[in-house]
Amino acid sequence: MDGRWETKVKPNFSELIRVLDPLALRDQLYSRNLITEEDFDCLSSLSSRREMSRRLVVNILPRRGRTAYDRFLKALRSTGQEHVADEILEPDEKVGNVLRPAFEKEKSREMKILRKELAATKLALFDEKLTNAGFRQKTGYGNGLRW
Repeated sequence: MDGRWETKVKPNFSELIRVLDPLALRDQLYSRNLITEEDFDCLSSLSSRREMSRRLVVNILPRRGRTAYDRFLKALRSTGQEHVADEILEPDEKVGNVLRPAFEKEKSREMKILRKELAATKLALFDEKLTNAGFRQKTGYGNGLRW
């Protein structure tokens, strides 16, 4: 069993069971040879979505080898369940043991853009200081010369 089942799935188990769409996932997992025909039939015989999710996450997938976790994430993404893979199983960051809401992920993207803009601004200011100090004229820095 991949250690990520213990470190990523188990702490988020109840949330994962609540939001998972096992019907779409079951078909993807079967076509990717991640579950057997027997597993497929077993899941199909269960009456509720939560039961299917529980069986999949607790009994079936953790016993499918070292690559099962990554293949499970790919199957989630290919069935339109990116939110499960990104927010629950592979979040960029957590605050304590609380899952980040989707709007915080958007804030994170905005922060990355702002950091890039800030870095570009700092570079431009540094470049301007060099020019003003006469560094460029004395050394040839920035005039196509290389160190």
